Amino acid sequence: FVALDLARRTEVRSLHCLRVLSPPPPLLEAAGLMLRRTVQFHWHNEGFADFDAFLARMNHDKRKKIRQERRRLREAGVQFRRIPGTQAEAADWRFFYECYQRTYRSHFSTPYLNFAFFQAIARAMPERLLLVLAWRDGQRLAAALDVLGDDALYGRYWGTLEYLPGLHFEACYYQAIEHCIEQRIARFEGGAQGEHKLARGLLPVATFSAHWLAHPQFAQAVADFLRREGRGIDNYVDELAEHTPFKAGDPAAAVGIRSGWPSETPLQAAEQGIDIPGAGIVVVLPLDTQIEISPHVERSAHADHGFDAVVVHRLDRSDQVSAGLGLRVEVIH
Repeated sequence: FVALDLARRTEVRSLHCLRVLSPPPPLLEAAGLMLRRTVQFHWHNEGFADFDAFLARMNHDKRKKIRQERRRLREAGVQFRRIPGTQAEAADWRFFYECYQRTYRSHFSTPYLNFAFFQAIARAMPERLLLVLAWRDGQRLAAALDVLGDDALYGRYWGTLEYLPGLHFEACYYQAIEHCIEQRIARFEGGAQGEHKLARGLLPVATFSAHWLAHPQFAQAVADFLRREGRGIDNYVDELAEHTPFKAGDPAAAVGIRSGWPSETPLQAAEQGIDIPGAGIVVVLPLDTQIEISPHVERSAHADHGFDAVVVHRLDRSDQVSAGLGLRVEVIH
């Protein structure tokens, strides 16, 4: 909480932690940070031997569509090269930046990163970068940039000189997935906004950010919005669950986010009964709140923040959790 203390002492207007643990540590909100839950789409590598082994897990319609998209690009003469940042040349980066600019301009927007930025990361961290270039008739056609973490590949930017059906999906998703399979990378994070990503095997994952605003009225307005947005996220995940791309009976077919916040935020009056199959939960509530819970309870008091963390292990499908003011629930796996 050093950053939060510094923000308060220096009278800055806001503090934003754009990525926190999932589920977030309970003390974040107790310290005055507002939590936002959103959905991203990630592909998980389950030790697939190749891309076809991954496709074999999908239902017939989705598998057929992906194969058609890839075949049509091959028939159009489009080829792809994955170029590690350590091998990328200046001309590759110039072409990528041209494509990057076109993406923004095609959406009537202005690119917020300049070419000097991409030159700088190409020099400073080439081992963490992967360029995907598309070619046709010996000419560059499209480009995408991925960033490599310790155990994940992150999709970032892309662009093309010409629209071709399926080109975006191949450059941004299929090439990244193939790279993860070949290099045994655990997952590919395709970002947010993506029913089209779900259809291509990227599943919804809860992600969290934390925010503090100095202006009380503004903070309250944002808190109200986050509360409404949280209910919308729950509905969104329910809708996604109806469109799994995997075969019936496949473990991955159970689309849904198994951890996160209930629709009401902490310190909101909430009387809820929650049926949670699985390993365990954490309930965080003010120290003086009465709680009824089954079957076994472990308590970890955080009296300095005025909160009590209640940990419940080995929940069965029939177990119920209920509490009054200040209820927050996190599913633990």
